[in-house]
Amino acid sequence: MHPARAWRNVGDKVVCQLCYHFCKLKEGEFGRCNARFVRNGNLYTLTYGNVSAMESRPMEIKPFFHFLPGKTAITFSTYSCNLDCPWCQNWHLSKVNPPMSYSVVKPEEIVEKPSFLETLQRAQASTNRLYSTNIYSISFHWLRERVCSIQSFQTDTYLLLH
Repeated sequence: MHPARAWRNVGDKVVCQLCYHFCKLKEGEFGRCNARFVRNGNLYTLTYGNVSAMESRPMEIKPFFHFLPGKTAITFSTYSCNLDCPWCQNWHLSKVNPPMSYSVVKPEEIVEKPSFLETLQRAQASTNRLYSTNIYSISFHWLRERVCSIQSFQTDTYLLLH
């Protein structure tokens, strides 16, 4: 649980301003994304640093033409979504409510190379998949439809990369 950004109090409700739904929430209620909720009159998110998927992917599958060919990008995602697209290919992540308690991955852990590679090695060990250490990019993937759920974590990470 992490304090959310982009919200305001309106009377006895909290209005989430992160996506176009502008959810109006009372104490204890969750937004349409099921990732933001009200506690003690404040809005919190369950997706900040809550990584649901992480893998090293070839740069060629990203929507870029001739951008770092042969290199890989570490790709992260989180839970939940504020849309109901019938063609969703990531429904197993986008339609699962984020856990109420989880181990937070800090933006610094992603950006700092030694701990970044340790994180990657932990993922490799837990999934028995071979990951490349030839990583040149960090990508928050599977987020086009649910950018509202992870935006503050993504912003904090990218600010450290400058």
